[in-house]
Amino acid sequence: MSTKHKSDLLAKKVKSLIISENAEDSEPYNKGHPWSVAKLLLLGQWADLYSTIIDNNFPSHRFVDLLAGAGRTKIKETKGKLIKGSVFVVDTFSEKHPFVKYVLVENNPEKYEALKERTSIFKEKCEVIPKDCNKVVEDIFSDYPDHNLVFVDNEGFNVDWKSIETIMRAKADIIINYPTSMFKRVAQDSKSSERLDIFFGDDSWRLARFDRKYSAKIYMENLKIAYERIKNEVTKRDIKAYVKNIQLGNRSYFYHIILVCKQGTYTMFWEQLRKEWNQKNCKCLIDFINDKTSRLDWFEGFSAEVEAINSKSKGKQVDPNESLERFLGNIKKNSNKAQQRK
Repeated sequence: MSTKHKSDLLAKKVKSLIISENAEDSEPYNKGHPWSVAKLLLLGQWADLYSTIIDNNFPSHRFVDLLAGAGRTKIKETKGKLIKGSVFVVDTFSEKHPFVKYVLVENNPEKYEALKERTSIFKEKCEVIPKDCNKVVEDIFSDYPDHNLVFVDNEGFNVDWKSIETIMRAKADIIINYPTSMFKRVAQDSKSSERLDIFFGDDSWRLARFDRKYSAKIYMENLKIAYERIKNEVTKRDIKAYVKNIQLGNRSYFYHIILVCKQGTYTMFWEQLRKEWNQKNCKCLIDFINDKTSRLDWFEGFSAEVEAINSKSKGKQVDPNESLERFLGNIKKNSNKAQQRK
């Protein structure tokens, strides 16, 4: 597949997720900014790679969003355009290795009704649950034997630590939005700081005092320790955790997107995302949505690599090590070429 065709394919996927500002049923929606789009694109890119690898190692895989919202986000910097929600992103990016089921949880009655209507195109493949995710997480993960991609898009400190541990007992990759910028305000408020005990699973957050970034490190360390302990209990094997974050936002408001999964070769993909991600990528996305550019050049390499894995995976189990190492080499080669052109 040519570079141009790969670029066109990625652009087509992103374009399919954009809704005109004049959409008749635009409300309700979540409010967002450029990094909200970036967050969804990171989810989509991981869902693409995840579904490629998992499809060759498990009979089935499903997507679970514990805080699904209304199914779309209005981006302030795009003059009213809306972006489709996580389930549409995952469905679009995993089209070659589709998920067998989508499980979406939304406790707000208005958003639930809108989400149910908007996801009706998936028919019986999609289940929308109108409850507090912390009260149904046990039911969701107790009897599903295969693999899950779980999205925890916290707006506040919503999802309890016990819920995260329940997910870890299942077969799952977890992508968590840690609301870093909110930490100081909540930690300083004696009335709401108890919520942090429930979110962290203990009072370890107090070690951060009011340092927002340090609080994220503590949370990630708790995730790593719990993951390895639980996997050891469940599998009776020494499984190592991969827990790494990507920071999104600006100087005053930012959060961390954390990937929690088993340590393995395909985490090299997330490592490269961590190294390359910056604010210019957010600007590129917004310019694309606002029709100021027709290309998403920076993202081409990632989509190209997933496509390479897809082409090698037909009818056999995939060892992504060779392909991912080649991918990292290609990224470096392309970067050197770009510097030479300058």
